[in-house]
Amino acid sequence: MPFTPFTAEEYGDMILLYGEARCDAAEALRLYRERYPARRRPPGAHVISEAFQRIIENKPIVPELKDVQRNPTASSTRTPETLGGAKNGKSQVSDGGSSRPVKKKIRLFPAVSIEDGREGYCKWLVSNLKTNENFLRDILWTGERIFSNETALSGGNIGYWSKKPLTASQLARIKLPKKYAVRAWGAILDGKIYGPVFLPKNLNGVDYLNMINEHVVDIINELPVNRLNTVWFQHDGTPSHCIAPVCERLDELFPDKWIGRHGPVPWPSKSQDLTPMDFFLWERIKRHALSVPCDDNDEMRARLIRAFDSLRKECDNKPKLMKDMYMDTERRAHALVLVEEDSYFEEHDVKIEPYDED
Repeated sequence: MPFTPFTAEEYGDMILLYGEARCDAAEALRLYRERYPARRRPPGAHVISEAFQRIIENKPIVPELKDVQRNPTASSTRTPETLGGAKNGKSQVSDGGSSRPVKKKIRLFPAVSIEDGREGYCKWLVSNLKTNENFLRDILWTGERIFSNETALSGGNIGYWSKKPLTASQLARIKLPKKYAVRAWGAILDGKIYGPVFLPKNLNGVDYLNMINEHVVDIINELPVNRLNTVWFQHDGTPSHCIAPVCERLDELFPDKWIGRHGPVPWPSKSQDLTPMDFFLWERIKRHALSVPCDDNDEMRARLIRAFDSLRKECDNKPKLMKDMYMDTERRAHALVLVEEDSYFEEHDVKIEPYDED
Protein backbone atom coordinates (compact mmCIF):
# COMPACT_ATOMS: atom_id res chain seq x y z
CA MET A 1 0.00 0.00 0.00
CA PRO A 2 1.26 3.55 -0.62
CA PHE A 3 2.98 5.25 2.27
CA THR A 4 1.52 8.65 3.14
CA PRO A 5 3.88 10.87 5.16
CA PHE A 6 2.64 12.38 8.39
CA THR A 7 2.12 16.11 8.81
CA ALA A 8 4.87 18.42 10.02
CA GLU A 9 3.02 18.83 13.34
CA GLU A 10 2.85 15.06 13.83
CA TYR A 11 6.54 14.62 13.00
CA GLY A 12 7.34 17.47 15.41
CA ASP A 13 5.51 15.73 18.25
CA MET A 14 7.33 12.49 17.44
CA ILE A 15 10.71 14.20 17.66
CA LEU A 16 9.81 15.88 20.96
CA LEU A 17 8.89 12.49 22.41
CA TYR A 18 12.07 11.03 20.90
CA GLY A 19 14.07 13.50 22.96
CA GLU A 20 11.96 12.82 26.04
CA ALA A 21 12.68 9.10 25.59
CA ARG A 22 16.44 9.84 25.37
CA CYS A 23 16.70 8.79 21.72
CA ASP A 24 14.92 5.47 22.28
CA ALA A 25 12.71 5.21 19.19
CA ALA A 26 10.69 2.27 20.52
CA GLU A 27 9.89 4.12 23.74
CA ALA A 28 9.04 7.28 21.77
CA LEU A 29 6.64 5.23 19.62
CA ARG A 30 4.93 3.89 22.75
CA LEU A 31 4.59 7.41 24.20
CA TYR A 32 3.21 8.75 20.92
CA ARG A 33 0.53 6.07 20.71
CA GLU A 34 -0.35 6.65 24.37
CA ARG A 35 -0.64 10.45 24.18
CA TYR A 36 -2.25 10.74 20.76
CA PRO A 37 -4.66 7.77 20.55
CA ALA A 38 -6.88 9.51 17.98
CA ARG A 39 -4.04 10.09 15.50
CA ARG A 40 -2.82 7.75 12.80
CA ARG A 41 -0.23 5.45 14.30
CA PRO A 42 3.30 5.22 12.87
CA PRO A 43 3.87 1.72 11.44
CA GLY A 44 7.14 1.35 13.32
CA ALA A 45 9.81 3.03 15.44
CA HIS A 46 11.90 3.67 12.32
CA VAL A 47 9.48 6.45 11.30
CA ILE A 48 10.52 8.47 14.37
CA SER A 49 14.26 7.78 14.13
CA GLU A 50 14.27 8.67 10.42
CA ALA A 51 12.43 11.94 11.12
CA PHE A 52 15.08 12.83 13.70
CA GLN A 53 17.81 11.94 11.21
CA ARG A 54 16.30 14.29 8.61
CA ILE A 55 16.40 17.14 11.14
CA ILE A 56 20.10 16.49 11.84
CA GLU A 57 20.83 16.50 8.09
CA ASN A 58 18.91 19.79 7.64
CA LYS A 59 16.37 18.11 5.38
CA PRO A 60 12.60 18.79 5.32
CA ILE A 61 10.90 17.09 8.22
CA VAL A 62 8.23 15.69 5.86
CA PRO A 63 9.91 13.23 3.44
CA GLU A 64 9.44 13.78 -0.29
CA LEU A 65 8.14 10.31 -1.07
CA LYS A 66 4.65 11.10 -2.35
CA ASP A 67 4.99 9.17 -5.60
CA VAL A 68 6.84 6.18 -4.20
CA GLN A 69 5.24 2.87 -3.26
CA ARG A 70 6.77 1.92 0.06
CA ASN A 71 6.40 -0.92 2.50
CA PRO A 72 5.11 0.80 5.67
CA THR A 73 6.66 -1.81 7.96
CA ALA A 74 10.24 -1.48 6.66
CA SER A 75 12.89 1.21 6.95
CA SER A 76 14.08 2.79 3.71
CA THR A 77 17.54 3.25 5.20
CA ARG A 78 17.88 -0.52 5.51
CA THR A 79 16.13 -1.86 2.41
CA PRO A 80 16.68 0.24 -0.73
CA GLU A 81 14.65 -2.27 -2.72
CA THR A 82 11.48 -0.85 -1.10
CA LEU A 83 12.17 2.40 -2.96
CA GLY A 84 12.45 0.64 -6.29
CA GLY A 85 16.24 0.75 -6.30
CA ALA A 86 18.86 -1.84 -7.02
CA LYS A 87 20.95 -3.75 -4.51
CA ASN A 88 24.02 -1.66 -5.26
CA GLY A 89 23.05 0.87 -2.61
CA LYS A 90 21.33 3.39 -4.96
CA SER A 91 17.62 3.93 -5.42
CA GLN A 92 15.56 5.96 -7.84
CA VAL A 93 13.10 8.48 -6.39
CA SER A 94 10.43 9.96 -8.62
CA ASP A 95 10.73 13.75 -8.92
CA GLY A 96 8.24 15.25 -11.34
CA GLY A 97 8.82 12.73 -14.10
CA SER A 98 12.61 12.63 -13.71
CA SER A 99 14.70 10.32 -11.59
CA ARG A 100 17.62 11.20 -9.34
CA PRO A 101 19.88 8.69 -7.57
CA VAL A 102 19.81 8.58 -3.79
CA LYS A 103 22.86 6.97 -2.21
CA LYS A 104 22.30 4.57 0.66
CA LYS A 105 24.94 3.10 2.95
CA ILE A 106 24.33 -0.62 2.50
CA ARG A 107 26.76 -3.30 3.64
CA LEU A 108 25.92 -6.35 1.59
CA PHE A 109 28.99 -8.30 2.70
CA PRO A 110 30.06 -7.29 6.22
CA ALA A 111 33.44 -8.52 7.42
CA VAL A 112 31.78 -10.44 10.25
CA SER A 113 28.14 -11.44 10.69
CA ILE A 114 26.45 -10.60 13.98
CA GLU A 115 25.35 -14.24 14.16
CA ASP A 116 29.01 -15.31 14.32
CA GLY A 117 29.23 -13.93 17.85
CA ARG A 118 32.41 -13.97 19.89
CA GLU A 119 34.07 -16.76 17.96
CA GLY A 120 33.44 -15.09 14.61
CA TYR A 121 34.83 -11.79 15.86
CA CYS A 122 37.94 -13.49 17.25
CA LYS A 123 38.50 -15.39 14.00
CA TRP A 124 38.38 -12.09 12.14
CA LEU A 125 40.85 -10.57 14.62
CA VAL A 126 43.25 -13.50 14.38
CA SER A 127 43.15 -13.47 10.57
CA ASN A 128 44.16 -9.79 10.59
CA LEU A 129 46.95 -10.48 13.07
CA LYS A 130 48.39 -13.07 10.68
CA THR A 131 48.83 -10.43 7.98
CA ASN A 132 49.70 -7.55 10.33
CA GLU A 133 51.26 -8.40 13.67
CA ASN A 134 50.68 -4.81 14.86
CA PHE A 135 46.99 -4.82 13.97
CA LEU A 136 45.89 -4.41 17.61
CA ARG A 137 47.89 -1.17 17.77
CA ASP A 138 45.90 0.14 14.81
CA ILE A 139 42.63 -0.12 16.76
CA LEU A 140 41.35 2.87 18.70
CA TRP A 141 39.94 0.99 21.69
CA THR A 142 37.31 3.04 23.53
CA GLY A 143 35.05 2.54 26.51
CA GLU A 144 33.15 4.13 29.37
CA ARG A 145 32.87 3.39 33.05
CA ILE A 146 30.64 4.81 35.79
CA PHE A 147 32.40 5.40 39.10
CA SER A 148 29.67 5.47 41.73
CA ASN A 149 28.84 4.50 45.28
CA GLU A 150 25.07 4.75 44.81
CA THR A 151 24.50 1.00 44.77
CA ALA A 152 26.09 0.69 48.21
CA LEU A 153 24.15 3.45 49.93
CA SER A 154 20.83 2.44 51.42
CA GLY A 155 19.44 1.94 54.88
CA GLY A 156 19.22 -1.79 54.25
CA ASN A 157 22.96 -2.32 53.95
CA ILE A 158 24.25 0.19 56.52
CA GLY A 159 25.36 -1.70 59.63
CA TYR A 160 24.84 -0.35 63.15
CA TRP A 161 25.05 -1.66 66.73
CA SER A 162 22.09 -1.26 69.05
CA LYS A 163 20.51 -3.20 71.90
CA LYS A 164 17.08 -2.68 70.36
CA PRO A 165 15.86 -1.87 66.84
CA LEU A 166 16.09 1.79 65.85
CA THR A 167 12.95 3.74 65.08
CA ALA A 168 12.29 5.32 61.69
CA SER A 169 13.22 8.78 62.99
CA GLN A 170 16.48 7.45 64.41
CA LEU A 171 17.33 5.76 61.13
CA ALA A 172 16.62 9.01 59.28
CA ARG A 173 19.24 10.80 61.40
CA ILE A 174 21.97 8.34 60.43
CA LYS A 175 24.34 10.23 58.14
CA LEU A 176 25.02 8.22 55.02
CA PRO A 177 28.10 8.96 52.93
CA LYS A 178 27.45 11.49 50.19
CA LYS A 179 26.51 9.90 46.88
CA TYR A 180 28.53 10.42 43.74
CA ALA A 181 28.32 9.06 40.19
CA VAL A 182 30.76 10.03 37.42
CA ARG A 183 30.82 8.58 33.90
CA ALA A 184 34.26 8.69 32.29
CA TRP A 185 35.32 7.86 28.72
CA GLY A 186 38.80 6.77 27.73
CA ALA A 187 40.68 5.33 24.76
CA ILE A 188 43.89 3.53 23.79
CA LEU A 189 45.61 3.80 20.40
CA ASP A 190 49.08 2.51 19.54
CA GLY A 191 50.08 2.34 23.19
CA LYS A 192 48.88 5.86 24.00
CA ILE A 193 46.15 6.47 26.59
CA TYR A 194 43.54 9.20 26.03
CA GLY A 195 41.14 10.60 28.60
CA PRO A 196 39.35 11.02 30.80
CA VAL A 197 36.38 12.66 29.09
CA PHE A 198 33.45 13.17 31.44
CA LEU A 199 30.00 12.40 30.05
CA PRO A 200 26.50 12.68 31.52
CA LYS A 201 25.62 9.88 33.90
CA ASN A 202 22.54 9.01 31.81
CA LEU A 203 24.22 9.04 28.41
CA ASN A 204 22.09 9.37 25.27
CA GLY A 205 22.96 9.16 21.61
CA VAL A 206 23.17 12.92 21.07
CA ASP A 207 25.69 13.36 23.91
CA TYR A 208 27.75 10.48 22.56
CA LEU A 209 27.69 11.92 19.03
CA ASN A 210 28.90 15.27 20.38
CA MET A 211 31.74 13.50 22.18
CA ILE A 212 32.81 11.81 18.93
CA ASN A 213 32.74 15.08 17.02
CA GLU A 214 34.84 16.79 19.66
CA HIS A 215 37.25 14.27 21.17
CA VAL A 216 37.54 11.41 18.67
CA VAL A 217 38.04 13.90 15.85
CA ASP A 218 40.83 15.53 17.89
CA ILE A 219 42.56 12.15 18.19
CA ILE A 220 42.30 11.64 14.42
CA ASN A 221 43.70 15.09 13.74
CA GLU A 222 46.80 14.25 15.79
CA LEU A 223 47.64 11.26 13.59
CA PRO A 224 50.17 11.39 10.74
CA VAL A 225 48.66 11.35 7.28
CA ASN A 226 49.97 7.85 6.57
CA ARG A 227 48.07 6.48 9.59
CA LEU A 228 44.63 7.83 8.71
CA ASN A 229 43.73 4.90 6.45
CA THR A 230 44.96 2.22 8.85
CA VAL A 231 43.17 3.12 12.09
CA TRP A 232 40.10 1.20 13.23
CA PHE A 233 37.57 2.42 15.80
CA GLN A 234 36.05 0.13 18.45
CA HIS A 235 33.20 0.59 20.89
CA ASP A 236 30.65 -1.74 22.48
CA GLY A 237 26.93 -2.13 21.85
CA THR A 238 25.60 0.33 24.44
CA PRO A 239 22.27 1.74 23.12
CA SER A 240 23.62 5.29 22.97
CA HIS A 241 26.34 4.04 20.58
CA CYS A 242 23.85 2.58 18.11
CA ILE A 243 21.65 5.43 16.89
CA ALA A 244 21.75 6.14 13.16
CA PRO A 245 23.59 9.52 13.36
CA VAL A 246 26.42 7.93 15.38
CA CYS A 247 26.80 5.05 12.91
CA GLU A 248 26.78 7.44 9.97
CA ARG A 249 29.39 9.67 11.59
CA LEU A 250 31.64 6.67 12.18
CA ASP A 251 31.16 5.67 8.53
CA GLU A 252 32.50 9.11 7.60
CA LEU A 253 35.45 9.08 10.00
CA PHE A 254 36.38 5.38 9.64
CA PRO A 255 34.99 4.11 6.30
CA ASP A 256 34.42 0.35 6.69
CA LYS A 257 36.92 0.36 9.57
CA TRP A 258 34.98 0.39 12.82
CA ILE A 259 33.88 -2.26 15.27
CA GLY A 260 30.53 -1.95 16.99
CA ARG A 261 26.88 -2.78 16.77
CA HIS A 262 25.57 -2.10 13.22
CA GLY A 263 29.18 -1.63 12.09
CA PRO A 264 31.26 -3.39 9.42
CA VAL A 265 32.53 -5.66 12.21
CA PRO A 266 29.84 -6.21 14.89
CA TRP A 267 31.07 -6.14 18.46
CA PRO A 268 29.87 -9.33 20.23
CA SER A 269 27.68 -8.76 23.27
CA LYS A 270 28.95 -9.55 26.78
CA SER A 271 32.57 -9.46 25.64
CA GLN A 272 34.25 -7.14 28.13
CA ASP A 273 37.01 -9.73 28.43
CA LEU A 274 38.06 -9.08 24.81
CA THR A 275 38.81 -5.37 25.11
CA PRO A 276 41.88 -3.99 26.92
CA MET A 277 39.74 -1.11 28.12
CA ASP A 278 38.15 -3.41 30.69
CA PHE A 279 40.82 -5.89 31.73
CA PHE A 280 43.67 -3.36 31.63
CA LEU A 281 42.76 0.34 31.71
CA TRP A 282 39.69 0.49 33.94
CA GLU A 283 41.07 -2.06 36.39
CA ARG A 284 44.15 0.07 36.93
CA ILE A 285 42.20 3.33 37.03
CA LYS A 286 40.00 1.90 39.79
CA ARG A 287 43.05 1.09 41.91
CA HIS A 288 44.17 4.71 41.74
CA ALA A 289 40.77 6.40 42.05
CA LEU A 290 39.02 4.18 44.59
CA SER A 291 41.85 3.50 47.02
CA VAL A 292 40.13 5.66 49.68
CA PRO A 293 36.48 6.75 50.08
CA CYS A 294 35.29 9.67 47.96
CA ASP A 295 33.01 12.53 49.02
CA ASP A 296 31.50 13.98 45.83
CA ASN A 297 31.56 14.17 42.04
CA ASP A 298 34.17 16.94 41.87
CA GLU A 299 36.62 14.98 43.97
CA MET A 300 36.05 11.84 41.88
CA ARG A 301 36.67 13.76 38.64
CA ALA A 302 39.91 15.13 40.07
CA ARG A 303 40.95 11.62 41.12
CA LEU A 304 40.24 10.22 37.68
CA ILE A 305 42.33 12.93 36.03
CA ARG A 306 45.22 12.13 38.37
CA ALA A 307 44.72 8.39 37.80
CA PHE A 308 44.93 8.75 34.01
CA ASP A 309 48.03 10.95 34.31
CA SER A 310 49.63 8.46 36.69
CA LEU A 311 48.88 5.52 34.39
CA ARG A 312 50.28 7.37 31.37
CA LYS A 313 53.49 8.07 33.27
CA GLU A 314 53.67 4.46 34.45
CA CYS A 315 53.31 3.16 30.88
CA ASP A 316 56.00 5.57 29.67
CA ASN A 317 58.40 4.30 32.33
CA LYS A 318 57.49 0.65 31.74
CA PRO A 319 56.87 0.02 28.01
CA LYS A 320 56.46 -3.67 28.83
CA LEU A 321 53.01 -2.91 30.30
CA MET A 322 51.56 -1.98 26.91
CA LYS A 323 53.38 -4.82 25.17
CA ASP A 324 51.89 -7.32 27.62
CA MET A 325 48.44 -5.72 27.26
CA TYR A 326 48.41 -6.23 23.50
CA MET A 327 49.78 -9.75 23.88
CA ASP A 328 47.05 -10.54 26.41
CA THR A 329 44.41 -9.26 23.97
CA GLU A 330 45.83 -11.51 21.25
CA ARG A 331 45.98 -14.49 23.60
CA ARG A 332 42.32 -14.10 24.53
CA ALA A 333 41.30 -14.02 20.86
CA HIS A 334 43.30 -17.16 20.08
CA ALA A 335 41.83 -18.97 23.08
CA LEU A 336 38.31 -18.34 21.81
CA VAL A 337 38.96 -19.78 18.36
CA LEU A 338 40.22 -22.97 20.00
CA VAL A 339 43.87 -22.49 19.07
CA GLU A 340 46.19 -24.40 21.36
CA GLU A 341 47.78 -21.62 23.33
CA ASP A 342 51.04 -23.42 24.14
CA SER A 343 51.74 -24.48 20.55
CA TYR A 344 50.91 -21.01 19.20
CA PHE A 345 53.26 -19.17 21.52
CA GLU A 346 55.98 -21.81 21.16
CA GLU A 347 55.79 -21.33 17.40
CA HIS A 348 56.16 -17.56 17.77
CA ASP A 349 58.70 -17.83 20.60
CA VAL A 350 56.59 -15.59 22.85
CA LYS A 351 56.39 -15.75 26.62
CA ILE A 352 53.71 -13.87 28.57
CA GLU A 353 54.62 -12.74 32.03
CA PRO A 354 52.30 -11.22 34.65
CA TYR A 355 51.98 -7.45 34.78
CA ASP A 356 54.66 -5.82 36.89
CA GLU A 357 52.81 -4.39 39.88
CA ASP A 358 55.80 -2.55 41.36
